Amino acid sequence: MLFMKFKTIISKQQDIFLTITGLFFILLFSVPFSFGYYYLPLFLLAVVINYLVIFKKPDIGIYIIVIATFIVERFFTWAPIFFAGREIKIYLLDFLILATVLGIIRNRRNYNFKILTQNKLSQSVAIFLLIAIFGFLRSLIDLDLDIGLGLATLKNFFYAIFYFLAVLIFNQKDKILYLVRLILICGLFLTFFVFFGYATGHGLWSDITPGVRLVAAPHAAYLVTVFFLGFAFWLKQEYIFQDLKRKNILMKFLPFILLVQIAGFMGGMFRHLWMGFLVGLIIFLILLKKLVRKKLFKFVLFLFLIIILVLALWYWFNALVGSEARLTDNYYLNSFFSRSQTLFELDDDKIESSFGWRLAVSGQGWQEFLKSPWLGIGLGGKIRFTFRNWEQIIEVRTMHNDLVGIIMQFGILGIVSFFMIIFINFQMLVRIYKNHDQKLSAIGLWLIGFFAVQLVAIIFSLYFSSNMISLFFWLFLGLTTALFKLIKTGNN
Repeated sequence: MLFMKFKTIISKQQDIFLTITGLFFILLFSVPFSFGYYYLPLFLLAVVINYLVIFKKPDIGIYIIVIATFIVERFFTWAPIFFAGREIKIYLLDFLILATVLGIIRNRRNYNFKILTQNKLSQSVAIFLLIAIFGFLRSLIDLDLDIGLGLATLKNFFYAIFYFLAVLIFNQKDKILYLVRLILICGLFLTFFVFFGYATGHGLWSDITPGVRLVAAPHAAYLVTVFFLGFAFWLKQEYIFQDLKRKNILMKFLPFILLVQIAGFMGGMFRHLWMGFLVGLIIFLILLKKLVRKKLFKFVLFLFLIIILVLALWYWFNALVGSEARLTDNYYLNSFFSRSQTLFELDDDKIESSFGWRLAVSGQGWQEFLKSPWLGIGLGGKIRFTFRNWEQIIEVRTMHNDLVGIIMQFGILGIVSFFMIIFINFQMLVRIYKNHDQKLSAIGLWLIGFFAVQLVAIIFSLYFSSNMISLFFWLFLGLTTALFKLIKTGNN
């Protein structure tokens, strides 16, 4: 009797059960790996179990990848095979991608492959990838380029496969909303990383990045992503929940969750995320209707008052315990204000070292671009430059400016194809946002904020060299195409 009930529950919630099963075995490997314990049998077990799960339902491959990346980030996406003392850079993420692709081929009757070529965005992505392949082929004949490095760089761009997977898989409104709910749940889980960072004064897994970091770099990027998702739904909740007598309980606590998420990515100390966040808010302000703008203004005012209250309590606590500490004496706050100040220092003598380094390497990258402006230098190149009397040689893919990296490696043709992707994407998102279905409209608004942050971030960081970040760029790009197809067919 009990077994039959359990079987009935599993059959009704099969997607959830299979997702939890696959995720469990990934975490069983990745969590020990994050603390320096690598077990090959656990790696292989995670691969086998997830193959069995994803073969049955390929859609679940995307759900598992999204959740695992949000939680254990590089300990899943950069988890290689260590065998016989050698590191083989075929990652756990790569195995799940392959399983998803094979699962789709096995269940090909359930997917419409024609949609992959029936829109301008798909064609633009395909052209961009062809240019990337040509850039790699140049490394085979150009002695100045490293073939191995070129292949590794090409692999990073091939995570664009998430675009095509998203277009195929998210062909129904319910599937898109299910993914959105999963991301919101991941956003709730990420708040625990924020509390951990503020409680301990050091973010979990933030050691890879120098400086004071209360949240690790990938988690900070994910917090910005889920913030704009929650914020978009919160701003439009009057329309979405107007048929309900009581608002969803999550919506009642959402403003406080959003504040925690803001504290999280601000505590990560990543200035490109701060700038992207502001750009995203400004775009929201431009797009929103007058009534909703007032709601946004109230939220900003509420946020400002919370900050004032926290600072007042901080001073009061110090006065109560008789401490002579001041706000600027606090190590974390001092770092926060000093990094904020560097955003406005443009003088060469005062400019902060990491900004100055980025300007120096980008300037040299521009000079390299001028040597081959139409096709670029190809993949697998290195760049030599001098910064503050120190000569350095770095890989082009690590120059902390993906935009300059694209134009340097792929030339004018590459950067034009990339901006075509961005232009068509935003054009489609604006139409999705203006769509009468308020849930799809909220998702469109979220994606506009997400891509605004991405465009700012790629100028200062290594987003296309980090699969844990770039996979979301391509996945949500595919989601744009899927949403656009839905509104054209009546949201069915």
